[in-house]
Amino acid sequence: MHLTSGQIRYLIRTLNPPLIEPLPCPEGEDPEEYRLAWQTRCNWIEGCLFDLSLDRLMWPHGKEIPFIGAHERNLPDWMGKSESREKLYAWQSERYLILTKETINMPKWLSAYIWQRSSFISAGAHEPCTRVAPGFSGRIRHGLDAAFGLSLERGTRTVGIEFQAYYIPDK
Repeated sequence: MHLTSGQIRYLIRTLNPPLIEPLPCPEGEDPEEYRLAWQTRCNWIEGCLFDLSLDRLMWPHGKEIPFIGAHERNLPDWMGKSESREKLYAWQSERYLILTKETINMPKWLSAYIWQRSSFISAGAHEPCTRVAPGFSGRIRHGLDAAFGLSLERGTRTVGIEFQAYYIPDK
């Protein structure tokens, strides 16, 4: 069963930890404005997708060829600028990882799918998306291939997360 926007809002407000929670208020920002902006986002969930936003744009670091084996893997390190620039740039024909600003806290009875937003398709970008497993807790990382290059604003909505319940617990 897919969750509705009302059910998503309910789980953000009632689960401990919340189903979706923002990063702590950044230094230099007004905490009350930050809290009100989060409330506004939670009050307006389009359809059954909650939009996740961009915190960091990262690229592979190092020259070693990645290896994925049956019992081990050697994946590249990813690095990204952590300064608070408002605009981030994805250069033409490059591959990136996007790290979201929100933390997802999945209960054991819920899974989710990450969907690409149509504005990225229109911009010639492709976002390889993923599934979020029951019990996962953390920030979402997803891919970005920028065919023509792309200028991004920190905080822009990058993907939507759609939740699917296996069952609804009684309590």
